[in-house]
Amino acid sequence: MAHPREPRSPVVEVTPEARFVFTGVVEQRGASSLFFVPPGGATAVVRVERIHYAAPSLRNQEGQQVTVVFAEGDPAEGKRVFFTNPILYGETIAVKEVKGSEPARSLDEQHERFIQMINDAETEKLRKHIASADAVVQGRVVSTKRASEPNPAKMSEHDPDWHVAIIRIEQSLKGKHKDEIAVRFPKSRDIKWYRVPKLKEGQEGVFILHRDGLELGSALLALIHPEDLLPGGADTIRRIAELV
Repeated sequence: MAHPREPRSPVVEVTPEARFVFTGVVEQRGASSLFFVPPGGATAVVRVERIHYAAPSLRNQEGQQVTVVFAEGDPAEGKRVFFTNPILYGETIAVKEVKGSEPARSLDEQHERFIQMINDAETEKLRKHIASADAVVQGRVVSTKRASEPNPAKMSEHDPDWHVAIIRIEQSLKGKHKDEIAVRFPKSRDIKWYRVPKLKEGQEGVFILHRDGLELGSALLALIHPEDLLPGGADTIRRIAELV
């Protein structure tokens, strides 16, 4: 049974939109450190003190100056938390706010807050993904084979190249499947399918399986999303069991 969830901070609602969240100090209001961004009333040069959430390519920005284009007029002075997205790269980078900045707390306290927010957002995403699934099982792949011989006359540009895996079930987390189950997965490396898991014999994990939206010509469940295979450790299984 799922545990009751505490109300989420309003900040969580904008986290998916903000790909670069950091605590920084406003050093120059109405200024710009990037040639392509004209200085003005809605810009400031900010020094990054602590990054809370960012793509790997942006994690080297701690201690660097960035130009912030503000969402709501003249920026406040001092140390703030900024919710932004990168917009330009040059000698420095420019970022644009997706939400007004907030006064900063202690860096450690602020960072822990954002780690919790990110974990909450990931849990909510997994909850929705499981809710959309027709079955969730923990098990091991015992064999794979091509679903059928390809017919060039019927192949499309994004043909999935369906293969079938037999999964020996150790635990059914959603649905009433027992013993073994046959599932389809796309072996194609086409851009539409390349991130979907490619199963192989001996692979273990938690398989999140779907029927919706498939033109498979059979009743087999399938992996169709990049998130459809998760590590099968005890922590993952416990987490999923709480969300079902």
